[in-house]
Amino acid sequence: MQPSKLKELYQQVYDQVYPQIKDQKLGVLATVIHVILDSDQTQAEKIRQEWGIEGNSSWEEDLSIVSNVIGYNLIRSKKMEQFIIILIASAIVGVPACLKYIQDTKQKSDSNSKTPPPPPPKKSECASLYLVVPASVARKFTEGKPINQAEVEELIDNASYLLCTNMCTNEQKADRVQEKLVLTEDKITDISEQREVYIKINIADGQDMIGKQIPYALKSNLPAHGQGVIRKIACIEYLSVSGLEEFNRI
Repeated sequence: MQPSKLKELYQQVYDQVYPQIKDQKLGVLATVIHVILDSDQTQAEKIRQEWGIEGNSSWEEDLSIVSNVIGYNLIRSKKMEQFIIILIASAIVGVPACLKYIQDTKQKSDSNSKTPPPPPPKKSECASLYLVVPASVARKFTEGKPINQAEVEELIDNASYLLCTNMCTNEQKADRVQEKLVLTEDKITDISEQREVYIKINIADGQDMIGKQIPYALKSNLPAHGQGVIRKIACIEYLSVSGLEEFNRI
């Protein structure tokens, strides 16, 4: 591809992706890769594993990977950081993937410009979101209390393990997931900030979240109201991984 065409392609990718990550604080490089490879999430996961790109990585960690790719640090501003991350992500996934992403985006835009028939109403379903987060993040939450969309997203961004199922409609089955965990009676306010805490959130109308395995997919499929209720919050026994086999490690 001619340099001018390649530059134009990367600019198109940036214009499409930037609005989706401009306010994101964690996992930006991973999100960009998943967005560009929207139609091939398996390939996105493979690329992340090969490059060591975490779903909840900080800006500094993302920029460290980017700096290794470009060979030196030319980052000077927040917007430049975002531009470089998107540019490097585009280079990592490759030109064919970028071309397909732009083509798919244009097709979606064209189809959205037409007036489609109204889709059949989706069956409303309650989702159970299971998360393992640091105590420093979990301390402000209380069992039995409601939780808003921004708070749910904050917990997802800081999760080391996650699982989302429809088990809130089957409490007996849900209890079996929880029973496998080694939970303690420790008060969250009395433990180390880095100790892991288990949180279960029930989210009404969360059917689109069920089965999603990465933070980006969970957050982008939160219901419009974004509300949930914390059904369980408890400390996990120190260094215990028992019961986490069914969870997705981030």
